[in-house]
Amino acid sequence: ITKGKVCMTGKGPKSRNELIQIIESKGYEFVKTITKDVDILICEDIQGKSSKLDKARKNGTTLISYDEFFADQF
Repeated sequence: ITKGKVCMTGKGPKSRNELIQIIESKGYEFVKTITKDVDILICEDIQGKSSKLDKARKNGTTLISYDEFFADQF
């Protein structure tokens, strides 16, 4: 059982692959695209204007910053 699906947008504090490994080690499933069943979008700027952010907002996806999501990692 996973904690949910997580997607990322913008630049994170480490490489994509390193971040994906951390996400999966926390018990989440990483997905590349925003769909209605994505639970969390990790973003560089929660106020940003990217298409992923727009779609996530429309779907009611939780938006969280890289700093918040990875707070216990770095």
